[in-house]
Amino acid sequence: MRRVIVAVIFVVLVFITLATLAARALGHWLVLEDPLARAQIIVVLNGSFPYRANEAAFLYRQEWAPEIWLTLVPTDTGRAAHHPAGGVVDVGTRSNARLLERLGVPARAVLVVEEGIFNTAEELRLVARALRCRGLDRVIVVTSKWHTRRTRIIWRTLVGDSIHAIVRHADAEPFDPDSWWRRLTEARMVAHEIGGLLNVWSGFPVQGTRPVAEEAEAADPKCPPVTTWPREAPG
Repeated sequence: MRRVIVAVIFVVLVFITLATLAARALGHWLVLEDPLARAQIIVVLNGSFPYRANEAAFLYRQEWAPEIWLTLVPTDTGRAAHHPAGGVVDVGTRSNARLLERLGVPARAVLVVEEGIFNTAEELRLVARALRCRGLDRVIVVTSKWHTRRTRIIWRTLVGDSIHAIVRHADAEPFDPDSWWRRLTEARMVAHEIGGLLNVWSGFPVQGTRPVAEEAEAADPKCPPVTTWPREAPG
């Protein structure tokens, strides 16, 4: 009986060790960064305030790009903020814009892509459309550590190499790839990323997102408006 107990304990310990090693490997695999290079635009993906905007401001001050673009997430009026020029604006966009201003980024360098998005795939596709129709071909994309792998894979899937994306993460945002499963918030993030990656690899069955190719844009020629923040009030 004693030998059985010892064997069971040994198997459990081996399983825990292997599971821990696998979880650590997954955490490190999710996190990546491309080498920095000068670009035309820094794009702050919506979410994780204030970390992504902080990183974008740092990159701007280091003169890696002359403009910072923000995106809009449609939200109900109960959670939305009113734009200085009227209308309803996503809380994250307003917060990012105000933080960038406090961090010394001039208003003329902060722009908003004026079409709503609901997920990362739509966000990256919209940014690519806005870049393409303005003749821009190099962008720094700022997101969270745990979100970098999926961001790169989505970009390459939807956009390809026609626009070079440099994926960077917010250094100050808490995420420990060696122990993410010990914190519920980080565990949820990882689970969300795995689900998102499966969706990408399956061809986006959860959301209809088509590639940003020339033939696709021919059927959708509208150039997304990109305006400074805050916009000037009319009259």
